[in-house]
Amino acid sequence: MSEIDDQFTKCFVIPDENMVQLNKRLFSMAKKAKKLGFPDIRWQSLDSYTKDIKGHRVLFNTVEVSGQQPVLSGWSFLGKLEHMTDGGTLVNSVGDSKIPKHYWDCEPDCDHCQTTRNRKHSFILKNNDSQEYKQVGGACLEDFLNNENPHNAAKFLEMLIDLDDSFADLLEDCYEPGENCPLYVPVLKVLELA
Repeated sequence: MSEIDDQFTKCFVIPDENMVQLNKRLFSMAKKAKKLGFPDIRWQSLDSYTKDIKGHRVLFNTVEVSGQQPVLSGWSFLGKLEHMTDGGTLVNSVGDSKIPKHYWDCEPDCDHCQTTRNRKHSFILKNNDSQEYKQVGGACLEDFLNNENPHNAAKFLEMLIDLDDSFADLLEDCYEPGENCPLYVPVLKVLELA
């Protein structure tokens, strides 16, 4: 079982018509978290408000999502670096994790094996005691952490990173023309058109 220490909390704004889909996604993520041996992801609706969009009134909910980042052997998983073929680096982090700037455009190195390879991705870890950062390749995670299965922690981290994209998808739906989202229309407007 993993030691989990680092909390994250993030708020998202979602159209009311997408709340059912959101709950399905979060229930699925919570189930996967449990299967990987990590604590549940929790969420709650904080408040709601209406906003006029393109002449229609839309009800929005503010949803707070919280959980814990993976920690193994005293090292917190902060994020994942995706090394692009053009030499760039895509930095993905969880919650408010601060990944030092020198990792934003770094080579696909591994601080554990000291080998430069053509890696597709590597992980940024932070030691909870010394506050030291390490960039570790996916193949070296098990050796570096002296842990039976750090790949579950990496999968859990990726799931938390994907959380932002899930919320972005649910927000964009209400702005797309032709989507079948039920919009809240003022009663006077309906009577006027009738």
